[in-house]
Amino acid sequence: MTLQMETYLSGRMNNVVFFKRSGTYMARSLPAAVKLSAATKVCNGNFGIASACGKSLRQLLQPALPFPKDRRMQIRFSGAIAKWLGAANAATLPPVPAIPFVNQFRFTDCPGIAERWKLGLLVEQPAANIITLHIPAFIPTQTISAPEHTVAVTCAITVAGCILMGAAPMGSHATTMEIPYTDTLIPAQTMQ
Repeated sequence: MTLQMETYLSGRMNNVVFFKRSGTYMARSLPAAVKLSAATKVCNGNFGIASACGKSLRQLLQPALPFPKDRRMQIRFSGAIAKWLGAANAATLPPVPAIPFVNQFRFTDCPGIAERWKLGLLVEQPAANIITLHIPAFIPTQTISAPEHTVAVTCAITVAGCILMGAAPMGSHATTMEIPYTDTLIPAQTMQ
């Protein structure tokens, strides 16, 4: 590695890369060739698929995302999809009911729904392109953790899907529920 003295360049010239690190301009030569294993090539391709799918899903889930432009969250979400894909061939993955690392993903550092709403929600896929959410009967003040003097709780529910290869959006649906924060029993509901 060399240290640049009076000429400050940035970029690449032939096999030499000029860059700035920690306030110091430097130059480094590139290797003649980089040998990647087959698994590394697959992982690299899967990361591209994960990034595209992450972007597509975030756009579809935007009605429920509190900070959709949070770059850290965007990277973590694409990383969770990439971790699930791993070194597997994305084109041959079978459909699964719950995607590891993506299922229960938290888009914020705030407590998740399991901590706030202590209720066993059941999500099912009874047929292709249909998602069903079953909410059992509950009493809001006993089931939902909310700050003092809460009058009502708004629950934003969004469902989204995209095709893994090509990241084409399949569709999404968003709805909200206004739940009065009282001791009154809320009957069981099924949303499709």
